Amino acid sequence: MLGVQKLTALSDALTLRIHGELVHLQEKGETRTNSRPLTVYYTHHQVTQGYTHRGQLLGAAVGPGGEAQFVALDALFARGTVGAYFERIRRNETVLDAVALRRSAPYEHDTELIGGLRALLLRGAFSVSADVSRTYRFNRDFRENDRSWRTELRLGWSPKLEVRALPKDR
Repeated sequence: MLGVQKLTALSDALTLRIHGELVHLQEKGETRTNSRPLTVYYTHHQVTQGYTHRGQLLGAAVGPGGEAQFVALDALFARGTVGAYFERIRRNETVLDAVALRRSAPYEHDTELIGGLRALLLRGAFSVSADVSRTYRFNRDFRENDRSWRTELRLGWSPKLEVRALPKDR
């Protein structure tokens, strides 16, 4: 996993942010014959739910063997942000269905393309955020294509906390 972010002040009131993330959980293909198979991230040969930390599953949302790329451009103001983003996700490359399917159709992948716009408005302790995106998912769950719109509106409240000095021990 790798993430980068660059902020550039265009004026006292406006800052431009470009950021991106890469997730790559695919293993290099095995080139030798008669060798032990490569392990898959987040899986275990005896524990069926995979690796956990105190019962919580570990792993990225792209699934075993998946990968993702994300890039966004945002304008940051004193009272909020406005921006656009694009994401590509290839999911579950090493699940049994995917491995079996690629024996007969090696170019079939569960791939999703997402493009969207987002905004955040801050007013004192309150915030309002909105996100609208268009999604096209090729070969969803290795079965069929799927298109969808996603809209999200969130309201938030963050009370201001008063910070006091702790009393000194005597």
